[in-house]
Amino acid sequence: MRTLGLATLMLMLAGCGATTSLHPREATAQIAEPRQPTGYCGEPIAAKLGVKLSMVRQQRARGQLYSALATLDGLPADTPTYRLLRADILRDMGRFGEARPLYERLEGSCLSGQAHHGLGRIAAQQQQTAMALRHLRMARERIPTDADVRNDLGFLLLATGRDREARDELTTALELDSRHETAARNLWFLLLKNRDAAAARSLERRFGWPDAERDLYLAAIPRFNPLTSGESHD
Repeated sequence: MRTLGLATLMLMLAGCGATTSLHPREATAQIAEPRQPTGYCGEPIAAKLGVKLSMVRQQRARGQLYSALATLDGLPADTPTYRLLRADILRDMGRFGEARPLYERLEGSCLSGQAHHGLGRIAAQQQQTAMALRHLRMARERIPTDADVRNDLGFLLLATGRDREARDELTTALELDSRHETAARNLWFLLLKNRDAAAARSLERRFGWPDAERDLYLAAIPRFNPLTSGESHD
């Protein structure tokens, strides 16, 4: 799964509609590999179909999005598991108009949190910041221990100048997943921006980032201007 990182922020601040992330990640902890013969919502899935769905997840994790979509095209399309996988792949491909209705169909299911997460990411990638924040907050309510959700919400809070809230979310993401380097880098930028040198240096040593990367972040800070979310700050 791709998560929102500082490369995304630089593109958003430049007014670019495309987006990327620093570190692609696989499925979140909230969506564990389903034990056959059931899917994410406990729906029965034949063993043969389960093998193919597992193949789709592996293809997506390797970045083989077209292969993953082609594999899905030959499978039954009437399960929440199928719809979430297809929506995530289409979103990764930038085909937001096709992904959005699939996520919307999942809002009332056991995957409601993942649906709001996907809708929030689409809104963020289309620079609809207020809508993205609403969806990501709803995702946090439903899957509060999902590190990717916490990172993405923290990233948008950082992007809109809510540093205190952003620090809480990014710290939570990193405590939930100590290897979540995108969350760590987002937090690193925030710490450097707020001149919390001790905490920034501690994080830098923890992940082994070189001084040259810190210099790049420090050079970006003067160019940082918060995005407008349409919401009032606390």
